[in-house]
Amino acid sequence: MDGACNDKTLINMKKLSFFFLVFLSIFFTACSDDAIQCGCTDENSLNYDSLATTDDGTCISMVGCTGYSPEINRYGQVIHSFENAVYDQKFAEEVSLQREFFEGVPADIMLINEAGNMNAFASPDGYILFGYKVFWGLLQQFGELPIAGVLAHEWGHRTQFTFNWGGYYQPAHKELEADAFAGFYMFLAKRWAWSKVDSYYAAVSYFGDTNFNSPAHHGTSQERLAAARLGVEWAAYAVNNNYQFSYAELHNGFMEQITSVIKPRSNSNDEPVKYGEIEFPENVSKERAKALFPRK
Repeated sequence: MDGACNDKTLINMKKLSFFFLVFLSIFFTACSDDAIQCGCTDENSLNYDSLATTDDGTCISMVGCTGYSPEINRYGQVIHSFENAVYDQKFAEEVSLQREFFEGVPADIMLINEAGNMNAFASPDGYILFGYKVFWGLLQQFGELPIAGVLAHEWGHRTQFTFNWGGYYQPAHKELEADAFAGFYMFLAKRWAWSKVDSYYAAVSYFGDTNFNSPAHHGTSQERLAAARLGVEWAAYAVNNNYQFSYAELHNGFMEQITSVIKPRSNSNDEPVKYGEIEFPENVSKERAKALFPRK
């Protein structure tokens, strides 16, 4: 009986292999036909090919910070409101604070109704596009604070573009540095202790991924938490030592830790790191904290 079953299985596998080879033959023959061009046919994808007549399965979803290119206008429709006057005002106030914090890093903020998944991203040519879906998704799941953190993450990318930093040997390096800038901002400008920004770091962890081959890979949950913690630690150092970091100092320090500690550590079998509390000093005024915002 077992032999008969194995024979049938072998026959079925041969049939499947035959049909698969026939499919490939037809597919590649079709793609080689001058009248047919294979490519991504999903208009909401990052690599949509308007000339393609046959989809080849290569479409890249416009998710996260890969969703923008100067040549692409399919990221969504530009809007002017989150359809809530109170949150529109709060978001405008947050934008104003971050503009003051990231002095010397220009950014025009645009709201979009994402064409696909919830999204927020920065562009090399000066824009931060914040999605309607990501705004309400974060608000409903984590509260208001992560919205500020995600915006600061994108302003971190604008910082990278502004100073034309290179040397990001992995896509995740660039993303983790943006997380570090967000952590630096959240502590120094928002004056929130580590334990009081749990909602933001929960969001950071939530958006972590292990899809290492994806162009949208931002880092694992633990890596993103570690990068955000790195930013908080540097902000705490600035406050406790009355030291104003330059953007270059932050960049060099963040990348040294990301490439030598955070990424290598995540490849080991160590347990997730448990971080202790960091509180913002009560005796530090808002004016003194503002004097420590990063500089060129």
